[in-house]
Parts: sequence; structure tokens; C-alpha cells
Amino acid sequence: MSDKKINYCICGVWSGDRAYKPSEYLNDRAYILRKNLEYLSKVNHNLSQITIIINESGERNPEFDQYVKEIPSNFGDTKVVVLVRPNVGISYGAFSYCFELYRDQFDYFIFVEDDYVFYPDYFDDKLLEIYKEKCDTGYLCGFSDSGRGASISNGMFSNEVLTKIYNHYNELPHAKEGAHKTTSQVVFSQSISKIGIEIYDWLDTYSSPFYDNNIGIVHFGDTSLPPMIMPIQLL
Repeated sequence: MSDKKINYCICGVWSGDRAYKPSEYLNDRAYILRKNLEYLSKVNHNLSQITIIINESGERNPEFDQYVKEIPSNFGDTKVVVLVRPNVGISYGAFSYCFELYRDQFDYFIFVEDDYVFYPDYFDDKLLEIYKEKCDTGYLCGFSDSGRGASISNGMFSNEVLTKIYNHYNELPHAKEGAHKTTSQVVFSQSISKIGIEIYDWLDTYSSPFYDNNIGIVHFGDTSLPPMIMPIQLL
């Protein structure tokens, strides 16, 4: 167990239209967030805080709103915070907003899309161990593609790295209004690479299952290795 304070940031939560929209989501707009939090409430971890950042969809959904109201303020010893903001910059705009609020309170930040979970027990300790060994001055993510940067962009940053990025751009970089998720992801990766932030992945020790809206599940890394992340489609 580490004595470092870690903020687990679930970014880009919303109740609007999605590329992935199973019947469960169409019938219950809280379905994806519900599955995410149900798993997170059961897996063992030593997180200091779980921060859920909701991007407003422009439409009110009573079932979603009610579910959000009922989210507990703690999962065990871990504080749970819900933030609501306009949908600017999608997940990466949400991450920037979260860091602005908590930049002085945590040693590390875990960025995760709302349709993924970190899967193994004590994933935070495992991430921190890899991070310190591999990339203490970079970004540890699910798949680092030399041509595109963080192609599976769920991962860990130190406060020191995020502060360097924030101080350079006066935000954590993201595409603005009307941007597709992939565009914002590319902007983020390219922007941090330009200022010397290296992007690494954990594929030598863990695998990264990925959900592609066109072809379904794609496995990155050695499938004999345990998964570090899991798309909610496999929960």
C-alpha cells in the first residue's frame, strides 16, 4: 500500500447519444455509469478519492439524474465526488476541469473513460509500481502507439507531470466545441509530446482489451497476461 494520494477521475460521463448504445442504455441512461460504479465499489483499491465528472448533454434525463443523486459519498474509506460541467472538450476537457480543482491535493491522477474500469484488485498500487519503474516523468496508458501517442488513453499521471502540462498550456489540452472523442485524444497526445512528455504503456506486464464500435473487442498486448483495464461490454 502506497502513502501517495491518488484521485481516480471518471471523465466524460453523460446521458446523451453515444456511438455505443445497447438497448440497456437506451432504456436507462445511467446504465454505463451504473455498471462502472458497481464494479468500482467491489474491487479492492487504496484510492484517496473517486471523482465523477459529468458533461451536461443539454437534455434532462430523470432516471440518470436520480441515479446521480443516489451515488454514495464514499465507497468504503474512499471519498466520492460528483462534478457537473458543460460538455466542452469531451473527456479531456473534463480531466482538465478536474485537475484545475484538485491540482494541489493529490500526488497522482488516474484518467479513465466512463465506459472502462481498471480491473485487477489494487490496480492503483500496481499502476503506481509500474509508473515509478517505467515513466516517473511521463504518462502511463493502455497502449502507446509511436505514430498516434496514447491510442488507449486510460492511465496514470503524476501531479508533477500534469502541472508541467498545465503550466505550459494553461489547461490540459483538448479539442473544443464540436470535437469528436478521437480528435480530442489526438490533440491531447500530440500536445503533451510536443513539450517532452513521454507516453508509455503497461503491455509488457498487463493486457488491454479495447472495445471498437465497428468490430467489437480488440485485444492489445499478450492475451495470456492479466488485463489492467476492461471495457464495460465485458463486465
